[in-house]
Amino acid sequence: MNKPKVILDSGAYTVHKKGSIINIDDYAEYVRNNGYLYENCFNLDHIGDGQKSYENWMYLKRNGVNTIPVYHIGTDEIWLKKYLDATDYVGLGAVASINDGIRRIGLEQIWKKYLQDSEGKPKIKVHGLGITSFDIMRDFPWYSVDSSSMVIFAAWGGVCLPKIVHNGVNGKFDFTNLVYYKISDQVKHVKSSGNKFLNLPKRIQNAYREMLESHGFTIGNVEYQKRRMRSLKNLRVKEDIPPLFDIISTTEEIEKTLANDWLERLRWNLTCWNLLKENLPASAKRMIIYIGGITNEIKLKTYSQVFPKHDILVSFSYMTEKLQKEIEEYTKNS
Repeated sequence: MNKPKVILDSGAYTVHKKGSIINIDDYAEYVRNNGYLYENCFNLDHIGDGQKSYENWMYLKRNGVNTIPVYHIGTDEIWLKKYLDATDYVGLGAVASINDGIRRIGLEQIWKKYLQDSEGKPKIKVHGLGITSFDIMRDFPWYSVDSSSMVIFAAWGGVCLPKIVHNGVNGKFDFTNLVYYKISDQVKHVKSSGNKFLNLPKRIQNAYREMLESHGFTIGNVEYQKRRMRSLKNLRVKEDIPPLFDIISTTEEIEKTLANDWLERLRWNLTCWNLLKENLPASAKRMIIYIGGITNEIKLKTYSQVFPKHDILVSFSYMTEKLQKEIEEYTKNS
């Protein structure tokens, strides 16, 4: 079994949203001391400031730390040209935070103008940071991408499921075309409202149940109930809530299912992404898909339960001694 790859992100975007910054010398010291763990490391980019990002990249380089530079779509293209003159591996950032339509237009322009030849083949290695769209992942010749969408959806009550493609009477699961459905028992399921699992036709629900069970997963009780806080262990339901679906009330400890446990949903979503990678066309299978969203050692322990193990992206901004040790274990026990 291949050893999983680990790539390090500075976490600049994460701390930027919190109104803070990362000390570049602290980042440089960490990479110098722990770079052996990582396939590659990204530059400490400065969000929205192409010049400062370039200066950080050069500063790290002068101090013996080689990183992948990150160009943010929408900033002056002169900085992308500078990177292309000096390296064969660049990252495209700010992809996840842009409107879908604008994102695609921006990517198409950058790829056509700078990154691919007349035959559509990439001139250099390109990494897409924070890719959440399967279409974006498939439609450009990335060398590598990272995505945290399956982690986010698991935490918010969702699972990714393959679309069912019908061929006459029978249908088959298309794992290259994934959709998300809310399945958590903490979600308020309302008829004909949103992408809820309960709103699927019964025959589709049953098909998914059988498919999930064949992979060792149980959906569990997905019923209408009052939304409850995650910290509450026992379910309380008021009698005056209209029963759109059967109401359940229990104080018993029950098995972990996709409905009642977010880490179980994460485990399935990671499994589903392995199935996605297996079913990608040959041209896309060469793409390295790093799974992000790892903020602590507990999440990474869940990643360790899914085989083959995913290549992962971890962030310096979340790094702790415990997470560092779990990363070492993750790559050692492959």
